[in-house]
Amino acid sequence: MEKPRLWFFLLPGIVVLNLVCLCMAIESPQYEVVHAESDFEVRSYVNSTWMSAPVNELSFEKATLFGFHRLVGLTMRINLQS
Repeated sequence: MEKPRLWFFLLPGIVVLNLVCLCMAIESPQYEVVHAESDFEVRSYVNSTWMSAPVNELSFEKATLFGFHRLVGLTMRINLQS
C-alpha cells in the first residue's frame, strides 16, 4: 500500500488559509444592525460613493472585463474612447 503524500495533508490547510486571507482582504462597508431576525438583518449603511460604467455586452465575462477597464480608465483619468 502506498503511503499518503505530504501534499494530500497540506492542500486542505492551504485552501482554508487562502480563503481566510481573501475574506480579510475584501473591504466591506460599515453598517449598523437596525433589526435582526433568525434568518435576516436590516442594516443601515454609512454614506458612500459609487461608480458605474454602462456596458452593452451580453456575456458576463466580457461585460465585467470591459466595465472594469472603463472604470480603471476613469479613475486614472485616461480617455479610453478613442
